[in-house]
Amino acid sequence: MQNRAALAIMLKCPKPGEVKTRLVPPLSYGEAAGLYGAFLKDIFAKVSVLRHMDIYAACAPEGAEGILEIIPRDIVVFFQEGGTLGERMYNVFKDLFGKGYRAVVVIGSDSPDIPAEYFKDAEDALLEADLVLGPADDGGYYLIAMKELSKLPFEGILWSTGTVLQDTLKKAGAALSVKLISPWHDIDRIEDVRLIKESGAPQSYRYIKALGL
Repeated sequence: MQNRAALAIMLKCPKPGEVKTRLVPPLSYGEAAGLYGAFLKDIFAKVSVLRHMDIYAACAPEGAEGILEIIPRDIVVFFQEGGTLGERMYNVFKDLFGKGYRAVVVIGSDSPDIPAEYFKDAEDALLEADLVLGPADDGGYYLIAMKELSKLPFEGILWSTGTVLQDTLKKAGAALSVKLISPWHDIDRIEDVRLIKESGAPQSYRYIKALGL
């Protein structure tokens, strides 16, 4: 695997009350979970065309039985380990670098319409940098990539705040070369839902329209 890159999607089981809760109200917990399930379908469809990368699903262990039912069989599944988000992301990188990949890209599951070319952009940017980040509109990042394992991007970060990206740049940038790729958005709030277009995330778009949003 020394000549290949890995892409890992961090995700949860689409269980009501445990995913996309910031969309409630106006959505119900069941509707929010259904929308998140549509997010996952769009993301899996998008990454299925990436022939130059091996695809993994890094699942939160809660509700494991339910998540295994919706992940395509050709995607390798493993479970997240760690308490904080930083610990879980670091362990995903550690697991995949341990398999011998030359580069690892990790994304979340809140951007179902992310352009597929961004994954290749991140891989290409690693030719010039140790750490690559995809800035999100909320002050965090939707993508993180490295070509060697490092704990620096995950230590001392106030997760789920509007300063995650800047904190990461400050913390890791002192020792690692960093490059940013094009910004994109996470879908966390009800006003974000309008950003989803049919061309970028057809399953999510149809679900949204069925809800009358």
